[in-house]
Amino acid sequence: MIFFEANDDIEKLIIELNQFEEKLKHKVVRSGLVSLARPVKKSMKANAPQDDGDLAKSINHKLLNKRQKSRLSIDSDEVAILVGPNKKVNGFHKGFIANFIEDGVKPHSIKAIKKHDKTMKFGSGDFVSGEINHPGIKANPFMERSIDQNDQNFEELFYKGMARTLDKIRAQ
Repeated sequence: MIFFEANDDIEKLIIELNQFEEKLKHKVVRSGLVSLARPVKKSMKANAPQDDGDLAKSINHKLLNKRQKSRLSIDSDEVAILVGPNKKVNGFHKGFIANFIEDGVKPHSIKAIKKHDKTMKFGSGDFVSGEINHPGIKANPFMERSIDQNDQNFEELFYKGMARTLDKIRAQ
């Protein structure tokens, strides 16, 4: 019987191969996720309220880092992307307002909190002091609607995206 003993160079090579395998797996899965996100993004942009177009322009996909995944209770080793209004447009993130549009807002009062002159600015440029009654916003679940419009193709799109990336890697 012959025994082979792994020296340090072989052990380093095995570690590098395992790391390469993990990176390759993440790249392929990420490609599948991006592939299925494309039609969802397109639908979200079409379904988003078109007041000034900024909300639709802010819709994108974004790869989540470890900290973001832990906040969402996603295992840090998993590949995850976020699809929705997560891109700055004209210096502002539109995700905040998108939540109000998606879920709606009940009528409520808003008090000016600026200490010195008790004024606040609204999008129209009007200044108001004191308190106003907000009429609320009717829910417009454009993000949920976009997912529902495309969910029947998710598996197919995911595997096509993975296959496309694997084909590119094989061709190299």
